[in-house]
Amino acid sequence: MMYDVMSYEKPITFTSGNNLLQGFLFIPDTKDENLVPGVIICHPHPRAGGSMDNNVVFACCSGLRSADIAYLRFNFQGVGQSQGVAGDPDSHIADILDALQYLKGLEGIDPSSIGVAGYSFGGSATIRALLNGLEPKAVALIACGFPELTPEDKINLGLSKLVILGERDSYIDSEAVSAVIGTLDGLSEIRIVPDADHFFVNSESVLSSMVEQFFKNELGNQHRPRVQTHA
Repeated sequence: MMYDVMSYEKPITFTSGNNLLQGFLFIPDTKDENLVPGVIICHPHPRAGGSMDNNVVFACCSGLRSADIAYLRFNFQGVGQSQGVAGDPDSHIADILDALQYLKGLEGIDPSSIGVAGYSFGGSATIRALLNGLEPKAVALIACGFPELTPEDKINLGLSKLVILGERDSYIDSEAVSAVIGTLDGLSEIRIVPDADHFFVNSESVLSSMVEQFFKNELGNQHRPRVQTHA
């Protein structure tokens, strides 16, 4: 299967365990020596046809590009040209952890200003990754529910969070999500996309603007100068 690449994106690969994963990277041209914030984007369920070529993933990409924030969209293992077997939750948690480390280590990226955006299964996997050592500065969780949380789990979810739900989403209980969010520390914002269901068809521009504004506020679009080392 061929995957769409935008003219401003660069195809990349990175390793997760023993597997080589496929992705596309965008880093804004700052025309100077400044570092930029970055976000990894996690796609919906592989076994339901989810991949990085998804309308919600593209909406996130568009918002981040408008904010001059770098992004990495990638295929979980077993999807497209990514090696491995799709559908194992623990493996996909590892994929997210390794994607974050890959992005943080790239030249030009500010490792102190990294975020994660996850849609549906990708959002649920992001939550599980946060409970297993993932430490971004902020997360956007789109059309996903929360598992039952322990007090320790709630501490691990105390970072800045944007939760985006479709007004007509028949898969996600918005009242249950709101109740969980109300028990968590840190900045938590819930945004409802009017008339949208779980798939956000024809609501991509609204979603994109929400993602753009959130990460612009939380990661900053003021690029940080690189540290110069002199012998």
